[in-house]
Amino acid sequence: MTLFGRDEQLAIVRSAVDRAGAGFQVMVLTGPAGIGKTALWESGVADAEAAGHAVLQTRACEAEARLSHGGLSDLLEHVGEDVLAGLAPPQRRAVDAALLRDDSGPVDSRALGAGFLAIVRALAAAGAVLIAVDDDQWLDAASIEAVMYAVRRLRNERVTVLLTRRRDWPDAPYGAEGLAPHLADLRVRVSTVEVPPLPPDAIQRLIDRPVPARLAGRVYDLSAGNPYFALEIAEALRRADQPVGPGDDLPVPSSLQALVSARLAAAAPGTRRAILVTALVSNPRVGLIRDVLTRDDAGGELEESVADGLLVIRGEHVRLAHPLIGAVARAEAPGAVRRHLHRILADLVVDAEERVRHRALGTLPPDAAIADELALVAEKTIHRGGPRAAAELAEQAWRFTPPADPGGDERLLAAADLHLQSGLVDAGAALLRPHVAALPPGPLRGRARLRLAQMSGVVVLTQPEYEAILADADPQLRAETLAYRVNCEVFEGFVPVSQGALWATEAIEVSEGLDPATRARVVSEAAFMDAMLGVDPAPRLALVGVDALPDLAWYDHRGRIDALRAMWRGEMASAQRLLGTLQRLARERGEEISTVVFTLHLFEAAIRVGDWIAAAGLRHDLGELDPAIVPAEVMHRVAAAVAAGTGDRPAATEALRWFDEVSGGQVTGPTFWHQMETRRVAGQAALFDGDADTAAALLSRVVADAHERDYRDPGVFPAAPDLVEALVKAGRPAEAQAVLDRLTETAQAQDHPWARAGAARARGILLTAATPADPKATTDPKATADEPAEVALVEAGDRYRALGLPFDEVRTIAALATLRRRQRRFREARTLLQDAAERFERLGAAGLARAARAEIGRFGGRQQERAATAGGLTATEQQVVDLVVAGCTNRQAADRLFISISAVEAHLTRVYAKLGVTSRTQLVRTQATAEQV
Repeated sequence: MTLFGRDEQLAIVRSAVDRAGAGFQVMVLTGPAGIGKTALWESGVADAEAAGHAVLQTRACEAEARLSHGGLSDLLEHVGEDVLAGLAPPQRRAVDAALLRDDSGPVDSRALGAGFLAIVRALAAAGAVLIAVDDDQWLDAASIEAVMYAVRRLRNERVTVLLTRRRDWPDAPYGAEGLAPHLADLRVRVSTVEVPPLPPDAIQRLIDRPVPARLAGRVYDLSAGNPYFALEIAEALRRADQPVGPGDDLPVPSSLQALVSARLAAAAPGTRRAILVTALVSNPRVGLIRDVLTRDDAGGELEESVADGLLVIRGEHVRLAHPLIGAVARAEAPGAVRRHLHRILADLVVDAEERVRHRALGTLPPDAAIADELALVAEKTIHRGGPRAAAELAEQAWRFTPPADPGGDERLLAAADLHLQSGLVDAGAALLRPHVAALPPGPLRGRARLRLAQMSGVVVLTQPEYEAILADADPQLRAETLAYRVNCEVFEGFVPVSQGALWATEAIEVSEGLDPATRARVVSEAAFMDAMLGVDPAPRLALVGVDALPDLAWYDHRGRIDALRAMWRGEMASAQRLLGTLQRLARERGEEISTVVFTLHLFEAAIRVGDWIAAAGLRHDLGELDPAIVPAEVMHRVAAAVAAGTGDRPAATEALRWFDEVSGGQVTGPTFWHQMETRRVAGQAALFDGDADTAAALLSRVVADAHERDYRDPGVFPAAPDLVEALVKAGRPAEAQAVLDRLTETAQAQDHPWARAGAARARGILLTAATPADPKATTDPKATADEPAEVALVEAGDRYRALGLPFDEVRTIAALATLRRRQRRFREARTLLQDAAERFERLGAAGLARAARAEIGRFGGRQQERAATAGGLTATEQQVVDLVVAGCTNRQAADRLFISISAVEAHLTRVYAKLGVTSRTQLVRTQATAEQV
C-alpha cells in the first residue's frame, strides 16, 4: 500500500512498532474524518504482522457502539486455545461469555478485565504485542472497560497500543466515548500524532486520474488536503458530462453529505442496497450481508460495492470505505426500506441483543411482544456488563409498551434506574421529567421523584420535597429515602450526626421484613452514625445476619465501619489490616468505587501513622484510578495532606484555597468532608512551619464545625491536640486549656485510646509552656522526674507507641526536648532532637526533620559536632550515652527514649565495644574527658 505525503507519519508509526520490545507504549492517531488515520493504522498493523508480533485488532463502528463486547470479540478473535487454556477458571468463563461461547451465566466484568490482561501478558511473554483499535470513539462501553482494566496495569510489558481517534481540529476535546479520554490515567507517556492535511503535490499524486493540471489546485483547495474528500471530488470531475471551464464551479456539492449523496446516487441500485445493509449491521460479515441481500427483493450487489470503492472486504469482514458513507446511506433511505431490512436482519443474526434491536427497528411502536423481549434482553444485558446498553434497551422497552399496559410506568422507572446506574443522568432525567406529574399517587411516583432528584444533581431536597416523596412511599421507598437523606445531608454537613442517627433509626424500623440488601444498607448507615457519635456500632450491626452482608457492595460492608472506628480510636494495626483486606476484596470483585473508598481510607490511615512515604504512594494509586470516580476534591485533599506532612506548606495552602473558591466559602456541600480534612492538614502545615496564629485559626474552625455537627468521636477529624499546641504557641493558654478539658472529658467518657494519648501530649505541651526557664535549674534528672509536664509527655509517648502511631510518638519526643531545653538540660534536649530528626526522616516528614535539625544547631557547634562524630556512635547510642552520663538508670533512660530496658542494655553493649570501655564508670569518665576537649 502506497501512502502519498505521509513519510513523516509513517516513520513515527513504524518507529513505535519497532520499539514494541522496549516496553509498554501508547500512540493515538487523531484527525478529522477522511484525513488518512486508518491508512496509517493499517500500515502499522501490517508492519507488526510482518515482524511477527501478536496483533489484537478491531475496527469499531457506530452501529456496533451500543453492543456489549463487540470490540473485545474482534481483539480476541485469533487468540489461540493454548493461551486461553492458561486463564484462571473465572477469567475463562468471563471471556467465553463475553465472546458468546458460553451462556451459562452473566459476564463478571472484573474477571473479564483480568482475563484480557492475562491474555495480553501471556502473549507479551512470548514476544511483542500490538493492540490496535481503529475509530476508537465507536468502541463499545463493555470493551472499553475490559481494555482499560488491562492497560492501566501494564508497566514494562512489550505491548504497544495503537489507536485512531476522530478529532475535527487539533487539541479538540475527545468527549466521553472510547479509550482516548482515559489514557491520561496511564503511567506511560501517550504519544499523540495529529495527522495533517496532505500537501498539494501529494493530493495530485493521490488522485491519479485524468484531472487537468489547472483543476488540481482547485481540487486541493476544496478538499483542504483531506485525501478522502479529494478522491471524491476527483471522481465527481470524472463523472461530469461537460468539461469544467475556468469560471465554472466544480461539479461537487458544497457539503460533505451532499458529496457522499452524489457518490451513492451514481452507484448502481444493487450497490446502494449492499451499502445500506452494511450500514445497518453492527458487525458486518460477508456471509450475513449475502444472506440479507438474497432475501431482499431489491437484489443488492456486494462485489460491485467493493469495485466502486465504497466497501472493503478483508477475509469475512466487511466495512464501509468511510463511516460517512453509512451515515448518509441510512439517512437517505426511506423508513419503510430500513424497517424491511431490519426485519430480515432480525431473522438472521445470532446475538439476542442485536436481534431484538433489529426487531424493534423493524417495527413501529407500540408492540407488546417486542416490548417484553426488549425488557428481558435489557435485564440480561446488565449481567453481561453493559449497563449503558441495558439502559437504552430498557428505554426502548418502555417506548414499545402500549399506553394501556399497566406495566408501562414500572418500565419507565426501570429505564430511569438503569440510566442512573450507568451514569447517564442527563438522559435519564430528560426521560423521566416529563412524566413524573402524570404518574398516579403511590410508591412509583415517589420513587420517580427521588430518582429525578438524584439524576438532576439535587444533593439536598427541601422538606416539602421529602414530604411529597414520603407521602407516596411504601416501606421500601421510605427506607431508601431516609437512607439517601442520611447519606447526603450528614456527610455533606447540612445536618448534625445526631439527626442522621434519628433518620437511620427510623429507616431500620421500616425496613423490617424487607429484602436483606435494603435492610443491610440502612443498618450500615445507622452504624456509621453511631460510630461518629462515639457509640459502639456493634449492637446495630448485629441486626443484620452475616449472610446478608456479602451481597452488598464492599463499601457497605460492616468491616468498613469496624475499620474506620478502629482508625478514629487510634488502633492502627487493626484498622490497616481490615482496610487492606477490604481493598483487596473490592479489587477482586471489580468494584471500582469500593476500591477508591478503601484506597482513600488507607491513605488516611497512612497519614495518621505518619508514614508519608506510603501516603505518597497511595496518593499516586488514587491518581491512577478512573477520574470519573475519583473527583477533583479527593485529589486536592490527598495532595494537601502529603504536602503538610512533607513540609510543603504552600501546596497545602493552595489546596485549601481551591476548596474555598469551589465552595464559595461555604463548608456545606459535596466537598464538606474533603474540605474539613484539607483545612485540618493546612492547619498542621502552618503549625509545623511555626505559624501558630494561622494554625490556631484553621484548626479552631475544624473543631468548631465538627462540634456544631455533632461529630462526637474526636478521632473523626483529629484536630484537638494540634489545636491545643497551636493555641499554646500563639500565647493563648486559657483557650488551650478549654480545648484540652473538653478533649480529656471525651476521652474518659468514650474510653478513647487516641484521645487519651492526644490529651496527654497536649497537657504536656501546655504544662511545658507554664514551666519557667530557670537559669539556675538543676541538671539532675531525678529532681524533675515527677514534674507534671514530663509525666504527661512520657504517658503520651507510651500510649502512642502502644497504638502504633510513630509520627505522634516522635512529635512527643520533640515536645519533650522542648521541656528539657526549658530545664536547661541541653545535652538531653539535643539527643532527643537528634532522635526525632532521624525518625522524622525515616517516616518521610522532611519538613519536621529540617526543623528538628535547625533546633539542634542552636545548641552550639562544638557539642553538635561531638555528638555526630564521637566513636562512630549512632544517634540512638549517643542518646543512651548522654542519659547515662547525666546519671539515669537503665530504666530511666528507657522511659525517656521510649524504648525497652533490654534495648538500652543492647545499645550499651555496642557502645562499650565501640569506645573500648568495659564498665559504666569508664564510660562516664571517657565522656567527661571528651567534653573538656
